[in-house]
Amino acid sequence: MDRLKGLGWVHEKGEGIYKAVAKQYADFTEKGMTVAATAPIHKEKNQVSKAIREELKERGHLAKKEATFTSLRPKNWTEADRKDLTNYEVGQVIKFEQNSKGVVEKKVAKKPELTEGNKKNVHQNGQTCFVKSGKHEVVSVTGEKVIIQDLKTKKQAVLPTGQAKNYSVYEREGIAIAQGEQIRISANSRKDKVHNGQILKVKAIHKNEIECGNGV
Repeated sequence: MDRLKGLGWVHEKGEGIYKAVAKQYADFTEKGMTVAATAPIHKEKNQVSKAIREELKERGHLAKKEATFTSLRPKNWTEADRKDLTNYEVGQVIKFEQNSKGVVEKKVAKKPELTEGNKKNVHQNGQTCFVKSGKHEVVSVTGEKVIIQDLKTKKQAVLPTGQAKNYSVYEREGIAIAQGEQIRISANSRKDKVHNGQILKVKAIHKNEIECGNGV
């Protein structure tokens, strides 16, 4: 630690650490440097991000007006955590990483509705298929099962915790975004023509959409 301090890589700022980080971030950015700031825990990451955004606004690099969008933050649970029903809460989002089989929630299983759009995924015996990349919301949690609802079709099914390795759990989180902001993409999307890890600059905000450079 003493050696790192001697190199000027460690600074102890106490309560003023966030402001100090924000100032240094803005200084480096104005020099045309690419900068990344992080913190060991999620709460501190939010505080660092808030301080940086306030500093950039003061310097005119971010617009004063901003809009709030919903982001999905991974819970980073282990497979054992995902099998434990007591960890689930209504409102959480389930994303399947692999195709999986499940059981339709009882109210639907009695008379499964078959249409051209869902007949490939819903079977007469009450079984269903969870498609890779499909997103579902947790709508009910009991001591026996977790009920999830497809965000697109609104169909409900029992979460297959026995196949916990096939899905991830996320938590909704509101994030403020302003014109001039730099955002990092955390998932691939052919539809939006973006890839995981890509960094984009916000060009404009239109109601519920964000316009970035490169035609995104």
